[in-house]
Amino acid sequence: YDRIGDDIEMARRARDAEMRAIVLKSHHEPTYSRAWHTERQVPGIKVFGGVVLDHHVGGINPSAVEPCIKVGGKVVWMPTYHAFGHQLKYGTIGTFGYMGGDSKASLKPLMAIDEDDKLLPEVHIIMEMCKEANIILATGHLQEKEIVLLAEEAKKKNFQKLVVNHPFFKVPRLSVDSVEKLVKLGAFIEFCTGSLCPIPEPANIADYKTCIDRCGTSHMIIATDAGHNRKGWPADDMRIFAQQFLYLGVTMEQVQDMLCDNYTYLLNL
Repeated sequence: YDRIGDDIEMARRARDAEMRAIVLKSHHEPTYSRAWHTERQVPGIKVFGGVVLDHHVGGINPSAVEPCIKVGGKVVWMPTYHAFGHQLKYGTIGTFGYMGGDSKASLKPLMAIDEDDKLLPEVHIIMEMCKEANIILATGHLQEKEIVLLAEEAKKKNFQKLVVNHPFFKVPRLSVDSVEKLVKLGAFIEFCTGSLCPIPEPANIADYKTCIDRCGTSHMIIATDAGHNRKGWPADDMRIFAQQFLYLGVTMEQVQDMLCDNYTYLLNL
């Protein structure tokens, strides 16, 4: 997909905005090597990457996680646009519909569970790998029941770095009650400003505020999902997003949790 700029420009603008670190994500390829090179070309900011477990890397595949960890990747995302949860909301995989994309209708949608609704053995292995490496495992575009099973398993394993991506985006489109349940299981919740865009369908920032009122901010983070050319520069979007929370009555200390302190923990800064 077209982007508003490249990794170098993203990192430079974030550094100039006095951000401490950024994470690069791609549905199509691992970003840990891109992050390594970007950080060396843009001194003064930490640049991290990871891997999305879509068909491009063999799906839910521990062999794709191993090099990510060795090269210093910080996030392993479960399947995104090749996930069954994505197909449920978009009708197919490999595309977001409104901007075309890489349709892979001939491929089988990826799930984290088997026909008995049990987590796949590979998922258990990947969670253990992330726990041992002390990095994030994120839920990507899994459907709600898969996300809940992941959170329950993370609690059993005392794995404390499970992140639920954009819960009010078209996929997975969780309820506030579901978010509260996941926080109680120990998951971190990622609020994205990108989810508020009218395309493909807008989330309601009031739901973010309700979650904060119910659950506090010790397990909340804010992100942009920006970089696409119909959105702003990530650093600018992050600033505006944080300001929106303040306008809603979220305290500066709570914004500090979501923007800084919780990331310090999750990214081992």
